[in-house]
Amino acid sequence: MRTASLLVLLHAAVFWCSFPQLVGGVAFDAGWLFAWWVPTTLLLLCDRLPVRRAALLGGFAGWLANTLLLYWVYVAAVRYGHAHPVLGVASVALLGCYGAIFSALFGAAVSWLPGRRASTPLVIAALWVCLDWLRTVLLTGFPWGTLG
Repeated sequence: MRTASLLVLLHAAVFWCSFPQLVGGVAFDAGWLFAWWVPTTLLLLCDRLPVRRAALLGGFAGWLANTLLLYWVYVAAVRYGHAHPVLGVASVALLGCYGAIFSALFGAAVSWLPGRRASTPLVIAALWVCLDWLRTVLLTGFPWGTLG
């Protein structure tokens, strides 16, 4: 369980670092370095787990990662939109849930594929890209934070 917790946190951290951020008023953009590790951390997290557990852990890791990345929604809603802070937190959490669906699907698939002898790097990469694309078009889509 400790390894899973560390991998969830590592996944969220590398996902956050894969996109430009303001750190201390300075732009930090190391996506070229960290983006490669986002699917890798999720793959390591879900490898050799039962499909349901892989989906749950993948979904939680995706929710945490997306919630961290979408912190700006809270700032926009509360500071500039004058919304109640509870609404700001809820909006970030719900948007994080949408991204988590696709991380859960990825986690379930990478735990299911090895038993079908379809777990090649090309298949896993194609799966990641297809899920990223689906996230941009499904239910009106949300293209923020795609790596594929």
